[in-house]
Amino acid sequence: MNRFSRQTNAVPSRLPWGSKYSIADIDNMPVPEATSSYQPVPQGTLFHLWTDRMSKAGYMLTEDEHWVTNDKDVFISKVRVTAPWLASGMGFTWEAAMINSYNRQVAIKNAVGANVFVCTNGCLSAEYMMRTKHTSGVWDRLNMYIERCVTTFAVRAQTINNLFDGFRNTDASSYRQVDHVVCRAYRENIIPASGIGQVLDHWRRPEHPEFMDRNVWSLYNAFTSYDRGRNMFERGTRTNRIQEILKDEFKVNEALPQEIANTL
Repeated sequence: MNRFSRQTNAVPSRLPWGSKYSIADIDNMPVPEATSSYQPVPQGTLFHLWTDRMSKAGYMLTEDEHWVTNDKDVFISKVRVTAPWLASGMGFTWEAAMINSYNRQVAIKNAVGANVFVCTNGCLSAEYMMRTKHTSGVWDRLNMYIERCVTTFAVRAQTINNLFDGFRNTDASSYRQVDHVVCRAYRENIIPASGIGQVLDHWRRPEHPEFMDRNVWSLYNAFTSYDRGRNMFERGTRTNRIQEILKDEFKVNEALPQEIANTL
């Protein structure tokens, strides 16, 4: 039996990109038929296998959330993660997600990220992706994939912690440079034109005093504050690209989570 709550009421959503469900609801959703070239993995099965393995490794998992696109073919299951050996971070908690699909377009992915205490900005990043999609033999690879996700979790989390420390220790007091970075995010299609002013508003007038310091950490949180409530299924990609821009523009001397993930 799954140790998480098994309520069966979906949460109605007006969001155009999807809705929030319980894991029990997802367990009951139809799964496509397998073919000789396509082997779907039920999201409920994937979530249970992954969280059971995380628990056996000593991680404590709480506050599970499950998002499904409106056509019910792409899934994100997210949990809060704690363990005595995890760096506690400064003002954030750890979270992880398992991403899956029934539409043959999205491979199984596992993401590690941080959830900032003061503003609950989910920042999933460092996706560690199975290199093949739901092709023949996926069940043979799945146990090894989940094991890699679990054994590399602490390393990926520490990389994110180091990057955030680098952001905190890097000056961003030049408003010209900040304007340039925000406009670059627009030019690279990470935020829309309407987002330029909103990100800058979060930067110039932070919602929380923790982000009054004029450093890259505060600028990063201006982006994630703007991102709050937007498409969950694209968040990992957006977060990774923002991290890349900030590291490049401000010459932050720390590895990106996605760089480490690719070497594991």
